[in-house]
Amino acid sequence: NDIEERQLTFSTKIQITPQDDVFFTLQYYKADGGDLAQYYNQADGNSTFRFNEKQEPIVGIGYHHEWSPGVHTIVFGARLNDTYSFTNAAEPSIVAARPDFGGGPMLVGVSGFTAQEIYQSQLEIYSGEIQQIFEQPNHTTVFGAKAQYGNFRTESIQGLTTLPGVFDPDATDRAAADQLAQSIFRRFSVYGYHQWEITDWLELIGGGVYDNMRYPVNFRTSPVSSKDRTVDDVSPKAGFILKPMPDTTVRFA
Repeated sequence: NDIEERQLTFSTKIQITPQDDVFFTLQYYKADGGDLAQYYNQADGNSTFRFNEKQEPIVGIGYHHEWSPGVHTIVFGARLNDTYSFTNAAEPSIVAARPDFGGGPMLVGVSGFTAQEIYQSQLEIYSGEIQQIFEQPNHTTVFGAKAQYGNFRTESIQGLTTLPGVFDPDATDRAAADQLAQSIFRRFSVYGYHQWEITDWLELIGGGVYDNMRYPVNFRTSPVSSKDRTVDDVSPKAGFILKPMPDTTVRFA
């Protein structure tokens, strides 16, 4: 039940002119481990579960321009590449019984079982964001828009199970499932916020976000699915920061 993590991060900023900056970030991450769930008795952990995750790498590049004191424009782009895999001799899964009674398959029951599983998920996401900031002595207004696009590729093979006869009456080594699922990820957001410092001890914050996102229905738990779902939402936001004493800050949202 261990974990080993390795991370390398590099960031730099280059000032081109007094009003223009370019900044760059690069991050590499790798982790290997076992069953990290919390147990009353750690001996109950799954010793056959091993995972590996790699981000090779996360890359971001941005540009900042100051039009005048307090008026800023920031543009940022990034790429995320993540590969997660695991092996587990006793991965929980489900099987559905759908016998054909003449009127078409009908769901009559769902049972749980465990299977020997080999799993790998790869995702690659590109994102871009533009943000406009207006700062005044007691007011700060921020507007922005963000777009992301990428894809998920998930492979899952389930081998020996605790229900061998269900999948193959004559053998126990046939894969219960051999899946390759590919899905699209897409997200678009626009947002706006305003901060008003009424006094030295009270600041009000308000704004809103619109999100439209298309994402995989299930890529983490077998049986995985190639289906995706699209949702959109408007989220108003409000809050305040209160500083009644020099060493006390109260935040509410």
